[in-house]
Amino acid sequence: MATSLIRAGVTAVVAAGVMVAGSACISDEPFAGPSPAPSLSAEPTASATGAETPSPSPSSASPSAPSPSTSSKASTRPPVALSPTPRKVTQAELRAALLTGSDLSGFHAGDDPGGSGGDSGCSALDADYMSGAQPKAEVLLTRGSAGPFVRERIGVTSASTAAGRVSRLRRALSECAHFKGDDASLGGPVDYTVTSLDVPSYGDGTASLRLTIKPQHIAVTLYQDIVVMRRAGILIVISHTAAGSIDGGITRSAAKRAFAKLPRP
Repeated sequence: MATSLIRAGVTAVVAAGVMVAGSACISDEPFAGPSPAPSLSAEPTASATGAETPSPSPSSASPSAPSPSTSSKASTRPPVALSPTPRKVTQAELRAALLTGSDLSGFHAGDDPGGSGGDSGCSALDADYMSGAQPKAEVLLTRGSAGPFVRERIGVTSASTAAGRVSRLRRALSECAHFKGDDASLGGPVDYTVTSLDVPSYGDGTASLRLTIKPQHIAVTLYQDIVVMRRAGILIVISHTAAGSIDGGITRSAAKRAFAKLPRP
């Protein structure tokens, strides 16, 4: 799966490039809210001669006259409280928030190698975490043709959907501690091991893990750190992939800087 969580980093290591980027724009007209309620006031009545007619005494009031309590309630009704409409984040803002070479020392933007993959064998990691997100943007940075590679994907979805995807990555630690899968770019059968990864919590939710990837027909071990963070409905996915060994400090620096650059909804 070219867009699965694992494929996001493995394709780059094998083909030395960046994954396909997807993006789209969204816009909505904000709700202006209702018009303010009109104020109510009482005016004195005048007689035919132009003189004001005094108000009747309580004993001579007409049975059909409105009660003072009714007039008071109508004139003191509190205004309707409105929740502010969330600001819509644009695709241009997401692109401006992507990591660059100046954010990670020694890294620069890479190119997309394309390529095909397969199912890893863990549904929590095979899923495309940016599915349905609009707008969205992505970038892949590298230190050289052989890596390491840091890929960032940002997308806007509902807050509940974003929270569900953070929870999905957390479940992978218990559901997919060790599993076998198939990846055509790695020569076929692959053994995967999932372990915890120490990354600070950011925003409204953060999940992280480390994958150890051992192809059965290629004499190399790959490592992939994955971090998923959210602020309301804005989701960030960081994948840091390297061959032979991996520096967790790069992963933590990428996550910290990526969240700091995130626009506020």
